[in-house]
Amino acid sequence: RVHGGLFFSSFDKVITKMGKTRFDPNKLKVNLSLATNRLKLQQGKMTNKAKVARKEIAELMRGHKFDSARIKIEHIIREDVTVEAYEILELYCDLLRARFGLITQPGEGCDEGILEAVATIIWAALRVEVKELSEVRALLIARYGEELAASSVCNSYPDQGDGSGRVNDRVFKKL
Repeated sequence: RVHGGLFFSSFDKVITKMGKTRFDPNKLKVNLSLATNRLKLQQGKMTNKAKVARKEIAELMRGHKFDSARIKIEHIIREDVTVEAYEILELYCDLLRARFGLITQPGEGCDEGILEAVATIIWAALRVEVKELSEVRALLIARYGEELAASSVCNSYPDQGDGSGRVNDRVFKKL
């Protein structure tokens, strides 16, 4: 079965694997910090690659190799968009660290003040190559349950009433 481009059979396996993870607040806090650092590192790498590629594009343009330059330009644009998404994810990790008390307070549901950040991280962790963000995702699923994870992955929240998802629109479009 396919929904939104994702196969639910493989998603169910991911959830089952991650469902075995126990929620550990200390581990979550550490992994949020590690994810923030890793996202910054990835942004720096992509930015440096883009600087080098811009110089290569200038050389290609001087050599009248416009098709090759266009391809490199498209790649730079995609990487710039990804860097912007990483910046938003980094801010959400910082937000969850700052509002950590809302995560550790007793109760089943996710507080509205952090719901978008939680949903976006759960959704984005499947689409980025940041190991620590995947660990944060697993811990958030262990904390808030598979229903929130499924809603985040599909970016649908039937109880919301307006048909919109909780995953940040800019991240959703950029990744």
